[in-house]
Amino acid sequence: MNLAEQIFERQASSVKPEWLADLYGRLVWLLDDNGAEVIDTLRKWIEVGNESRAKVALKFDEGFLFQSRAEMVEAFDQLCCRFPNLQTDCDLVIMAWDKQGVE
Repeated sequence: MNLAEQIFERQASSVKPEWLADLYGRLVWLLDDNGAEVIDTLRKWIEVGNESRAKVALKFDEGFLFQSRAEMVEAFDQLCCRFPNLQTDCDLVIMAWDKQGVE
């Protein structure tokens, strides 16, 4: 089990998704792999994870989890088919991508 999964599994019941996302964002800057494992795990949580993991991944703001907007939108479309209530969070991430002015 990797570090992101270990932290998720051991979190206290009162921890909010944005708190974990903030911690993962800090780890990106602290780990010797520049957070590659954390980012890969968060991306997998969007692609195939459960709802609580996906909520954390959507709150991550230390970069984008996907290489292109199209890849991100496709993953979010599939995520929202599984968990429709995450649509607003997905839309916020897409808007953040669009603000950077890169396709």
